[in-house]
Amino acid sequence: MELWQTWRMANVPRLHTADDLFGERMKAVREVRGISQSKLAVKIGMPQTALSRIEAQKRSVSLTEALAIADGLHISLDEMIRPGAVQIATIA
Repeated sequence: MELWQTWRMANVPRLHTADDLFGERMKAVREVRGISQSKLAVKIGMPQTALSRIEAQKRSVSLTEALAIADGLHISLDEMIRPGAVQIATIA
């Protein structure tokens, strides 16, 4: 790879993926509801480290996991994945 290609790749803004948005939304909802990662992990039967990695956009989430997380947070999966489906402030 030539130097200009390396520079160009390093300076292109990273686009948000569905996994990024899910992780960000999960963290926001969890914090508004006052639920710790550990408490949510126990509630849905997932390792806390997996939840941490999902929130940090370092791990993808399966559909089964996404459903479990949404159920554990008492929010619909649609509200978790559709941008603008619900305002975070209205879910407390």
